[in-house]
Amino acid sequence: AGPVQFNGGTLIGASQHNLHGGQLINSGTLTWSNAILYDGAGSLVSNLPGATINLTNNGTTVTSCLYGGAATFDNAGQLNFFAGSSPASLSDTFNNTGTVSVNSGTLSLSALYEQTSGLTLLNGHSIQNTLPLQIKGGTLGGSGTITGSVTNSGTVSPGISLGKISIGRTYVQTSTGSLNIDLGGTVPGTTFDVLAVTGKATLGGNLNVGLTNGYYPANTNTLFEFLTASSRTGTFASFSYPSSQLGMQIDYATNSASIQVTNLGQVLAPVTLMAPGYTNGHFTMTVGAAAGPYVIETSTNLVQWVNLFTNVSPAVPFQFSDPAAGNFGTRFYRVRQAQ
Repeated sequence: AGPVQFNGGTLIGASQHNLHGGQLINSGTLTWSNAILYDGAGSLVSNLPGATINLTNNGTTVTSCLYGGAATFDNAGQLNFFAGSSPASLSDTFNNTGTVSVNSGTLSLSALYEQTSGLTLLNGHSIQNTLPLQIKGGTLGGSGTITGSVTNSGTVSPGISLGKISIGRTYVQTSTGSLNIDLGGTVPGTTFDVLAVTGKATLGGNLNVGLTNGYYPANTNTLFEFLTASSRTGTFASFSYPSSQLGMQIDYATNSASIQVTNLGQVLAPVTLMAPGYTNGHFTMTVGAAAGPYVIETSTNLVQWVNLFTNVSPAVPFQFSDPAAGNFGTRFYRVRQAQ
């Protein structure tokens, strides 16, 4: 019934492991491979801050509450989960303040999963939950599937950084919850983030929208349907987006929500590009005076644009030099309103 201390090492499935009211504490890097832990009666598994558990179970039980009573798994470190072709199951109440990374297969949860800080990361894989996943703090991120319900009082952020989270039952976002959506193009779930809910979505809290990979919408009225559900109630209390660059609004429907581009920001007066040159691998050009401030951006494919310079005093022509130009076969430049 006393504590078992691991400073790393290996826990394997060659024999039966029992934790009857005691503690298993890991402070190092522990390899937990196809081992079933029979626990309960007030038992505690604790992965300490800075510690790592690499948990590999090929379609077997990870913990089983054999003795009745409470069985708790506290993760404050790094838990890397690898499953096989069948789900691997945890029967303990799970408290996360560290990082849980689902790297393969399905993590099956038969008890409460509660996160008050830290990260739950879906790396293209899934969590199977009986009770609603409680994200009270920290972030649920990545791309993958939650087969049950999710209650979000922290942050849900699909993709790394772009992708899709699918929720098999209901999604509830409380007044303290946030949903982060990145836009990097117009393909749902691939170049912009999507939250797909099979059941009902109840909205509240914050919606935070950002542009990524140098993307800038080409047209007004462009729609990004970032939320789908069987039905939707509620709205986001606040909406944050790069308002200094363009205008956006949220369009709500009975079973979805979309971001609509309403304007593309301030239009620059005609800009004159003058005196292009190339000396010692540096491309140089002069930008004529324009209303500003404005940003000079560069691209190699006319799709992904990155900032090169910001001219905050545009009253006179501005000469810029691109020392990296020689590293590319083709290099494009454009000027737009600064943030």
